[in-house]
Amino acid sequence: MHWKKWFRFEAGRVDYMAFEWWIMRAALAWFAVQATPAGLPYHAQPSPVGIAKFVDLTWLGDPATPDWTRPLLLVFAVLLALGIAPMAGAAGLLVLHTAVGTYANSQGGGGGSHHTTNLIGLMLIGQVLACLYRDYRSIRRNGWRGVVAARLEDWEWLRHLLRHPAAGFRRASDSIEIAAQSFRSRQIYTILQMMAMGYVVSGISKLWRSDGEWLSEVRNLPLQFEKNRLNEYHDTLIMPAQTSADAMAAWVGQHPNLAGVLFGAGLFFELFAFVGLWNRRLLAIFGLSIITMHVMISDLMNLGFFYNKWTLFIFWVNVPFWLWAFRHRKHHHVS
Repeated sequence: MHWKKWFRFEAGRVDYMAFEWWIMRAALAWFAVQATPAGLPYHAQPSPVGIAKFVDLTWLGDPATPDWTRPLLLVFAVLLALGIAPMAGAAGLLVLHTAVGTYANSQGGGGGSHHTTNLIGLMLIGQVLACLYRDYRSIRRNGWRGVVAARLEDWEWLRHLLRHPAAGFRRASDSIEIAAQSFRSRQIYTILQMMAMGYVVSGISKLWRSDGEWLSEVRNLPLQFEKNRLNEYHDTLIMPAQTSADAMAAWVGQHPNLAGVLFGAGLFFELFAFVGLWNRRLLAIFGLSIITMHVMISDLMNLGFFYNKWTLFIFWVNVPFWLWAFRHRKHHHVS
């Protein structure tokens, strides 16, 4: 029966086609470059955090040092996007992204890298872990020769793809395609796990820091917005203009129960994001649901979630695959 497909367990066994990974890989490379600003206007790390406690990162903002961060970012991004050296590309982007973000967060005063870039770091970690796991398995089977063999398989796949472009838009049909499909599926699944972990931790943190009263606090948001408006008025004696966030807050005040249900649903999808890894259908549903939660929070609290929304849309919702599946199914029925 068709309804059973919605609950079929596919975690870790979904076979991704090459064209899906091309889109995801190129998007991740572009996001990593955009989320890693170059030419930071800082010259010290007065409040070091993370690796800045052990490593001096001031060279990232030293005006006497040539700014080679951006060119290097682009080199690693190209390596990752083209799939020529996925380990080197992802690891390079991760190191630079972490160093720049840590240096920005080491300035104190609540500044630093934007919160929405955290997900990009987690995704890069997932990519690196997937590559390391393949090397680990290769070494266990054939020693260091196995690592060399794995790299040769990558190049053999690229040559095969040049000879047979259609291989990028179908499920694997021979040994070369099967090896490439297995590796890219493992990379994608590891990245998805890191994304899901980030959302689960976010949901737990909401409950932990609010002593389990996060939903009840959501209903008090209109009071906080009105307090902010009055504070601004008393500072300037000019009543601030109404914004979409004010309208959203007013709606929450008028419909507190419905707002609690909607935000509660968002919290549910965060806490149980790992359920989306069950299969493609649930992954798309959870992706759309979490995107909706981000849109609501963005409108209400004026918080940007650009990278979260787009990575969920590309990696979880994955519209290109569903278009391919619809076309394939339609063609199959016609035949």
